[in-house]
Order: sequence, then structure tokens, then C-alpha cells
Amino acid sequence: LLADLKNYSLFKSISNLRFIFFLFFGIYLLTTLELKLKKIFCLIFIGVIIFVSFDTFIQFIFDVDLLGNKVNYSIAWGRLSGPFGDEHIVGIYLFCFGFLGLSIFKYVYKISKFVEIIYISLLSIIIFLTGERNAVLTTILFLFILFLINKNLRRTIILSTLIILTTCFLILKNSEILSYKYSFASLPISTEANINESKIDKEKNNKDKKSIYELIEKRIKIINDSQWFMHYRGGIEVFKKNIFFGSGFKSFRYECRKIK
Repeated sequence: LLADLKNYSLFKSISNLRFIFFLFFGIYLLTTLELKLKKIFCLIFIGVIIFVSFDTFIQFIFDVDLLGNKVNYSIAWGRLSGPFGDEHIVGIYLFCFGFLGLSIFKYVYKISKFVEIIYISLLSIIIFLTGERNAVLTTILFLFILFLINKNLRRTIILSTLIILTTCFLILKNSEILSYKYSFASLPISTEANINESKIDKEKNNKDKKSIYELIEKRIKIINDSQWFMHYRGGIEVFKKNIFFGSGFKSFRYECRKIK
């Protein structure tokens, strides 16, 4: 009611009810259906996850998926989208529904530890290939918490983690794009709009002209003016103007444009 873009925020808020409906729909199916129908539902669910994963892998290998969606390296740093077209959400989609699918599958079927390890490993690797760093970090956090709270899955998670780390290491060695995307060095390199790296190296050796403190200060300014840190600075400014009620659900993309 207090949002600047009332209709937009209302629509975005109401659309989140689908998650509640999905939750109760899943509970209803798993508690009321016969075992045969549960198995059909489970197979369809897992089938969708496998298709999305395979489609995303094909897009990573050939730069185009089975539906004809091409990787756009000029947008979002070449992130994969899989069957979602121009929406780069396949990583977080696989995280949310991939692990949920595994839990449903375990609820309906009896699967071996080997299958469980392979599933977790492949799912996590595909999420890594999408280039969605948020999805990757969320997956790492999820597996870590699962390791802490579930003693029965600790061996499975340890073995899966070893497979994931080894595979991702080999991928980084052979993929220049992913190697750059997951490198800490990408931050200062990406923000060098006005300062040449070689010039900084020369300045480091010339202590008479520039002190180390000035060089560090200059580097901080480069990072601070980057597009990533501008998100945080813009978010703080929007928060200051709307401390108690906010500016409206999902409205940052519009509110940030008002900030100079």
C-alpha cells in the first residue's frame, strides 16, 4: 500500500503465493495418493530435473541447448540459462527443485548410497557450470548445514564433495570463462575502467612518486566504484529513505535509478 509502484509490488507479492500452493500440493500428493500414483509423480518430477540438467550441460558444451537457446556472452558474463531462454535462473532452479526431487525420490523409492552420491555430485556440478555464483554458494551452504544436522548423510556428503571439488577443479583448468568468473582476481580486473594494471606495477616499484598507502587507496576506489559495490551503496541509500516500510516488493531495480 505504501509502495511507489503499487501495482507492480502487489503483483510480485501475490505471485509468491505459488510457493505456498506448491508446498500444499506436494504434501497432498505424497500423503493421499496411492503408491503407484506417487511413483508416477516422483518419476515426472525427477524427469524434469534430469532434462533441465542435461539441457544445461548441452548448452555448456555447444553454446546452444536442445531448444535452440544460445549463450549470450555479452550479457551476464556468459551465464547459462538452459531451457529458460533469456532468464538466467537455471542454477537456482536446479538447487531448489533438484535437492527437493532427491528427497521425494528417497521418500517413494529405496535408492542406494551410490546413486545418492552420483545424483548430488552431478547436480552440484551442473549448478557450478551455470555460472550462477549465488546458486553455487547456496549449494555449498546447504550441503554444509546438511552435513551438520544429518549424521546418516555425512559419508555421502564427504564423498560427493570430493567428486565435486575434483571435477570443478578440472573444469576450471579447461574453461577460461568459468575460471575467470570464479576467480577473486575478476573483481579488480573488471573494475579497471581508468587505471592500467601495468601502470600500477610500475608505481609500486617507484616509491618516491607514490606510496604504498596511495596505491591501496586507489585500488579501493576502483573497487568501490564498481558495479557490484554500487549495488550495496544503492541499497543503503534506498533503505535510508524507506527505513520502516520499504520502497515496495522487488522495487530496487526502479528505486536505484533515482539515485545519482
